[in-house]
Amino acid sequence: MKRKFFVSVVLLITVIGCTALEFQNDTFYSIKIGEDIFKYGVDFLDHHSFHSLAYSYPHLIFDSIVYIVYNYLGFKGLYILTILFGYLLSILIYKILYKLSSNYVYSLIFAVLSILFMKNFLCLRAQIVSLSIFALEYYLLYSMVNKEKNKNKYSILLFILGVILVNVHVATYPFYLIMFIPFIIASKGNRNVVISFILCLLCGLVSVMGVSSYSYLINTLLNSTTYYIEEHGPLIMIERIDYLILYVLIIWFMFSNKFKIKLYDKLILMGTMFMTLVSIRHGMLLSLYALIIIGSSMGKYALNKEKDVIKRVEKWFDSKRGMVIMVIVVGIFSVLSYRGAPCKKFINDEIYPTGAVSYIKNKLDYGNIRIFNDINVGSYLMLNDIPVFIDSRTDLYTYTYNKKHDIFDDYIGVIRMGYYYEDVFSYYDIDYVLIPVGTSLDVYLKKDSKYKVVYEDNNFVLWERNV
Repeated sequence: MKRKFFVSVVLLITVIGCTALEFQNDTFYSIKIGEDIFKYGVDFLDHHSFHSLAYSYPHLIFDSIVYIVYNYLGFKGLYILTILFGYLLSILIYKILYKLSSNYVYSLIFAVLSILFMKNFLCLRAQIVSLSIFALEYYLLYSMVNKEKNKNKYSILLFILGVILVNVHVATYPFYLIMFIPFIIASKGNRNVVISFILCLLCGLVSVMGVSSYSYLINTLLNSTTYYIEEHGPLIMIERIDYLILYVLIIWFMFSNKFKIKLYDKLILMGTMFMTLVSIRHGMLLSLYALIIIGSSMGKYALNKEKDVIKRVEKWFDSKRGMVIMVIVVGIFSVLSYRGAPCKKFINDEIYPTGAVSYIKNKLDYGNIRIFNDINVGSYLMLNDIPVFIDSRTDLYTYTYNKKHDIFDDYIGVIRMGYYYEDVFSYYDIDYVLIPVGTSLDVYLKKDSKYKVVYEDNNFVLWERNV
């Protein structure tokens, strides 16, 4: 009991230190989509832009949970929810590491490292739940291939996880299926793995999106948004020292003669390394799987080759002095991480137009105006019931999804001055323009007599269009 409590405290403190206090775009729109679900049901309509678009609810369960917590507990409740999701992920990683290695010291160290590497992904987005699902999927597939008993139980659990995933974060569902491939290859078509894969292929149908669950990610990758969104971009190693360290660790591990690396682990590592090079957002899967695979392998090796050393280290960790020192070290990191955070409140005024929104809601008939807004503030406008031109649900605004017009392309054309802004504003009958101060569009509007500033602060400016 003492050891379990110690592990829990260390992991919880680590998660708290890695969890940012401020919220961002995806959380804002999750609140409003969850509200829509309870207000209108799953009606497949978007209620927040003025374009009259269809909406597919790709995070149905997650958005519902976020809204319920926000409705009763506000942003404080959502902050606690983020920590709880992160803590659940950390505990799962530790448990899986310990199950695979039987080495509690290495399991704790690598669980902490995994949270540190995934720090940027510990925010209230659907990925914080899907990461836990992918961790469990790896362990269940490992167990199915390496254990003789309860194979039917693993198949049932894999199917249940697939159903949850497709209703929590449908964009990651294809990766859930891809994860079966290394185990199918390595086990030479293990009957139980293949049957489980076929069963999990059906999970997409147990969703409000139906067959669209299978094409959602493909459509996302094929539309133009991937060229302009930073997290969809490739990994530039020189800018990310953390990933450089991780790649060096993985390469050393794979070419080391000390460890017996299973074929499925090699395939998973190579696959996620390639995926991360193509798109940095996949770094969360690379960090998750790499540290579980490397940590469990190193833990088993140490337990077999250095039993006496491990016993002494475990004895130190189990001592009062060791536990106190470890908690203090992790606690100091958490405090420093919090003190170094750029914002100490839930909504960052430098990133979101809090002043402009207050002006719009107090001075304008905000429910009946059309605002051309910067994409990064659209979700915050949604949160305040102001109809948007565009928001961070970028897929919704592409022709691939809405089958009406490529609103995202028009937005990019105006922001990057590829289109004459007045042509686009006229087409959409725009009344106001809300953009960051000092952008190219802001500079041009200053020279246009048809536009006047009705609100401005250090970060955002609201222009009124008079035609």
